[in-house]
Amino acid sequence: MKIIDIENLMRTFDDFPKKGIKFWDISKLVSNPKAMKKVTSIFAKFAKQNKVDVIISPDARGFLFGIPTSIKANIPFVMARKPGKLPGEKISEKYKLEYGSNELEIQVDSIKKGQRVMIIDDIVAIGGTSKVLETLVEKAGGTVVAQAFLFNLKDLFNINNLKGNVITLFSK
Repeated sequence: MKIIDIENLMRTFDDFPKKGIKFWDISKLVSNPKAMKKVTSIFAKFAKQNKVDVIISPDARGFLFGIPTSIKANIPFVMARKPGKLPGEKISEKYKLEYGSNELEIQVDSIKKGQRVMIIDDIVAIGGTSKVLETLVEKAGGTVVAQAFLFNLKDLFNINNLKGNVITLFSK
């Protein structure tokens, strides 16, 4: 399967989750084992090239790519969850989405001082989730050295504003 075929496994829905938003649906992609294997292989190779110690992804769509990548690369995975979903002491940070705001938390001991961290998510729209993950990683003492995404909406956000080496599989 060629990487460009991944784009054809995605579709958009207008006015979801609210009017004026074009929602990128990844359902067909995640239900295709060959496509998922291709994506996670590319991301795992990128993680190894960047000598990553830890992979972090946001709740929930980021988990779909972060967890299988961490397994394939044999690199620990850290969950960034919405408030109230993680036990114990946490670090939290609020951020804006293209259609509202949210907050993410990580457990304080999930990233060790000096660890090299890779952020994995499905999309970069306005960069809010990525930027909040960068902040959480730094608060925990880690350094973002790499970020990987299925795609970015280049008219909404310049991925050159992200920390570390960045890979996207396509842009719109």
